[in-house]
Amino acid sequence: MSNQTQAGAWYVYARRAFGNYFGFVTGITSWLGTVSALGFGAYTMSEYIALLIPDTESYIQLMSVVVLAILTGFHWLGTKSARKITGNSGSHQSCRTFYYL
Repeated sequence: MSNQTQAGAWYVYARRAFGNYFGFVTGITSWLGTVSALGFGAYTMSEYIALLIPDTESYIQLMSVVVLAILTGFHWLGTKSARKITGNSGSHQSCRTFYYL
């Protein structure tokens, strides 16, 4: 079990070991890596769809955006259902997150 009392994964450990700046750099690179992987996955899925359905080859970028929108919708639904289970509104957390960004 971890002795860290806050969420943040790599950010928390790096901040504790090396200070605020390196904690921030670690956190932002982790986030950028995750976002890049999602974009790459959506584009790759669109290319596979274009291979299976050759008429859609000119719409690869549009399909990528649609795939990302669908994944975002699934994420939103999951967050919404988790909010009902935990009883947290989440809006306070979101506002605080955007304030720090």
